[in-house]
Amino acid sequence: MSKGYSRRELFSRLFRRGTTRPPARHGPIHPAVAGSSSADPAQPQVAIILGRFCLAFDHGCQICADACPVPGALPMVNGLPMVERDLCTGCGVCRDVCPAEPKAVMLQPRAPRP
Repeated sequence: MSKGYSRRELFSRLFRRGTTRPPARHGPIHPAVAGSSSADPAQPQVAIILGRFCLAFDHGCQICADACPVPGALPMVNGLPMVERDLCTGCGVCRDVCPAEPKAVMLQPRAPRP
C-alpha cells in the first residue's frame, strides 16, 4: 500500500528547491507584485502570515511570535500567529526567523489610510 501524503507534503515534494520549473508564459512578474525583496525600502511595510505555509497549523510553531521585537505586534491566537497591523513596524524579523520553506511570512507595502 502506498503512503498517503498531505497536500503540504505533496506540494513540498513537487516543488523542492533546486528543481527546475518551466518558464512563465506571460513574461516576468511586475516588480510591484514580485515580492518584498524588490519593494521600496522607504515605503512602510506590514507583515502578512501566509497560512498555507505556516507550520503553526501542523506543528505548533511560534518562532515568529517569540522573535518579534514589538510587544503585542504578533500575538498567538488559538495557537496561530496573528499580525496586529497597527503595531507591526514591518521590520522583517519574523520573516527572517520563519523556519517554513517557502517562508510563511511576507512583507507587504502598508496601504495608505484616508
